[in-house]
Amino acid sequence: MEMKQPDLVSIVIPIYNGEKYIEKTVNSVLKQTYPNLELLCIIDGSTDESHNLLKSINDPRLQIILQENHGCTATRNKGLHMAQGRWVMFLDQDDLLHEQCIETCVDYMQQHETLQGLVMNGVIIDEQDQVIRKMYKLFKPNLKWDAVALKNQIYTTSQLFVYRDVLCKLNGFDEHLQGFGADDWDLLLRLIKQAQLIFLDESFIYYRLHENNHSKQLDTMLKSEMDVIKKNSGRYPQLQKSYRYMYYAYKNISIAGNKKVSYTSMLKAIHSYIGILFYPRFYFFFGAIVMRSLKKL
Repeated sequence: MEMKQPDLVSIVIPIYNGEKYIEKTVNSVLKQTYPNLELLCIIDGSTDESHNLLKSINDPRLQIILQENHGCTATRNKGLHMAQGRWVMFLDQDDLLHEQCIETCVDYMQQHETLQGLVMNGVIIDEQDQVIRKMYKLFKPNLKWDAVALKNQIYTTSQLFVYRDVLCKLNGFDEHLQGFGADDWDLLLRLIKQAQLIFLDESFIYYRLHENNHSKQLDTMLKSEMDVIKKNSGRYPQLQKSYRYMYYAYKNISIAGNKKVSYTSMLKAIHSYIGILFYPRFYFFFGAIVMRSLKKL
């Protein structure tokens, strides 16, 4: 009796000058224990050796697509429309997958038929693949809309495992957001409105921190986040803005060491929503910023 082929899973990797890590990333997909997958590597106008490195990998599951530069968001959408799988993942060019990631996600989704997708846990790694810490330890992501509207609950789109038809009905990622970096937040907000997602507390994603992370380009990230708030404003849009200014302040002191911008942003958080002074989180951020400022004296 012929065995039924498992459902196809599509993994989309947008690539822009990703030669430093792309071989490791692609191999982490091709070494999966799940047998039926397609890997769509879309090279988005790269000027480095990414294409030549990928051409040296001989695996029929790997498809290499070349295009002029359109940006990561548009490239993810192209991958979504090309994908043939029942489920889709969007893996960043510098992240890695645990070898049992896809198999476990498929098994979980098949056992929980009411789910449309999941968000998985992971670890943060450095440029040498050394683990820095776990993404979520005590505080797990709250995948309720009101909670996500105040704070993006995921680190990266690499954590998402979703039915392809659900994403297609949402028209994928929004290519009209200002700046960049918050398209994953916007997608998560729209997903939660339409679909049931669950958090899978298994460390299957290796999220890499390095000097070129888009999340470190703080000004353009803030513009993108404010655009998401305008589009997806909840019951308290001013509170949403206040939260973004607090996180912007904290990132500025943590990443850029810019005390002036950090304190100014905390004032903007108060100006956006005076009621933030009654939220313990405000004092947590303010205290953290003061402590980091003192360390930099």
